[in-house]
Amino acid sequence: MSIDRLKYFATVVETKNLRKAAEIVGISPGSMSKAITTLEHELGHKLLCPDGRGISITEKGLEIYRMSATVLDEYRRFQYSVAQKDREYTFLYFLGAITTLFRLLKDGFS
Repeated sequence: MSIDRLKYFATVVETKNLRKAAEIVGISPGSMSKAITTLEHELGHKLLCPDGRGISITEKGLEIYRMSATVLDEYRRFQYSVAQKDREYTFLYFLGAITTLFRLLKDGFS
């Protein structure tokens, strides 16, 4: 199971439209359909059903959607945290480089 498949599934549930969801995440409708089918096979449950002009979610699909929302939220927090750490380290390296350069310049002029 991949994070991308969970994102795709959540997007389909939220839009209730496979084509629109595919457009939002930037993949083809065929790739979206395959990802959802793969996720259903991995989980062993039918998650979505065609519903006239859109898509409806099964009872098990709703349960999994709620759990996936939690997982995706935690994943976003993780990505944000890593990005923040990268910025902190970059800032510290930048400060360290400026301090070192200042000392070198100061010592060179003394």
